Amino acid sequence: MTELLFVYGTLRPTSGHPMAVRLAHAAAHRGTGWFEGVLFDLGEYPGAVALPGGARVHGELFALAAADPLWAALDDYEDVRAGVAAFARVLLDVWSQADRVNVRAQAYLYRGQTAGRRRIEGGDWCPARLR
Repeated sequence: MTELLFVYGTLRPTSGHPMAVRLAHAAAHRGTGWFEGVLFDLGEYPGAVALPGGARVHGELFALAAADPLWAALDDYEDVRAGVAAFARVLLDVWSQADRVNVRAQAYLYRGQTAGRRRIEGGDWCPARLR
């Protein structure tokens, strides 16, 4: 069975991060998309919060097998640990621009404090723009 992953930060191919390169080689790129939420600047990477009726958080969709060991590597990279991590992998509705439909995709969403964090207007993170 194949699952979709939505990425909006350092896992995007344009970030150049080694984990993004690994994802791009191991998974099938399914195009761009967005979900309703807010994107925050957390320093060297962004954090997204789902918010129905909110702005758009832009990113890219990848397909990979549900049993692919890359999921565990991605969870380690995002430091996903029940109850203590700043990020959680959740299932959400994403608008697929390629398919022109809503799809269900996993994404790593921010669970930390947003008070005092700069909101990234336009909802599209680009490392070069933030330097």
